[in-house]
Amino acid sequence: MKLRSKYFLLLTLGAMLNVTHGILAYAAPATGPTVWVVLFYSPDCPQCEAISDVVTMLRMEPNVRTRRVNIEKDTNYALYKALEGLHGSEPFAVPLLIVGEHILIGGEQIRNKLHRILESYRSTGAELPYLGPWGAKATHSRRK
Repeated sequence: MKLRSKYFLLLTLGAMLNVTHGILAYAAPATGPTVWVVLFYSPDCPQCEAISDVVTMLRMEPNVRTRRVNIEKDTNYALYKALEGLHGSEPFAVPLLIVGEHILIGGEQIRNKLHRILESYRSTGAELPYLGPWGAKATHSRRK
């Protein structure tokens, strides 16, 4: 009887591991090109908090990778302003999302356009845009 119980237990555990592995693999299959999404946000911004939840959910999407940039850090703010100088026909505001060649500003624009833009990049991918040097060695001007 003990041998049968151990055998049954091993079969049950093996089946559970296979099922769990299958669910995890199904949740985020790694096929196709990567789509990068970059969120510029401020911790004090209520819209940013809501959009941050949307970006968190994107991690469950196949082949979507995210990067969050807190503009309250001086080097990140300098980067944000530099991108505004290069790409902004009007002043930037947070939350700001970059996907490929698209820049979405504000919660409403992000909620209304993000899904369609992601779908447009599914077959080609969207590279992580160059955001300058990161880390302690980064040299950006300080916020004034």
